[in-house]
Amino acid sequence: MYLWLIVIAILVVLWFAMSPRGQRTRQSLALRTPFMPTSNSLREQFRLALNNAVAARGAALNVPNDFSSWLNNLDNKQVDELIHQVEDACGNGKVELEWLLENRAQGDMLRALQDTVVLAAVTQYHARELEPFARLEAYRKNPDARGNQKFGQQVFAKLVSTHNVTIPPNLMLADEKERRAYAHDTIEQSAQNDQDDLINIVRETTQGQVRVTAGPLEGEIIGIPNEPQDVPL
Repeated sequence: MYLWLIVIAILVVLWFAMSPRGQRTRQSLALRTPFMPTSNSLREQFRLALNNAVAARGAALNVPNDFSSWLNNLDNKQVDELIHQVEDACGNGKVELEWLLENRAQGDMLRALQDTVVLAAVTQYHARELEPFARLEAYRKNPDARGNQKFGQQVFAKLVSTHNVTIPPNLMLADEKERRAYAHDTIEQSAQNDQDDLINIVRETTQGQVRVTAGPLEGEIIGIPNEPQDVPL
């Protein structure tokens, strides 16, 4: 008797999982739960819907010309992050991303829905452009954090090699704390004089590195391949 009940329960679960309603439920959960894996079909559905929305509304919204190229070149992990970020932004406005993915809206409502989703995605596009600035600000906030010290050395090395920054002779005999302070002051002065130029240096310094993520200490880089040569102070 109990065995038959178990078999029936398993069959019901399998039926639900294979049914269109079950698939929609899994997709809905994947959209709302950051740690759930996103399927390839959902990624492609998202890309298609977003590209169509940009084609329809991009000119009116002044979407950057390279946005679609950026979107289509994201790897699976980056697409998953973008899906959850857009879903969160839409959810804050009581809008559901799946309305667009499932073609539920028409006419004016479709245009409003497309605008909402496109603008949420473009916000993330611009936010990723700010990563070098975010990296610099993390260093400026706490230059002595692990990872930030190394970053400061690398940026200072670039300044010395490309901007004729000189190292005072007496600094050679100074202790490490004093040398780090000098490097930090030089970077601060550069930020005040020409921030765009310094951001380009930061971008060159962090090229090929793992994208800045929250580490044990704020602003820490997790993994630093292809490190430029440090300048000893």
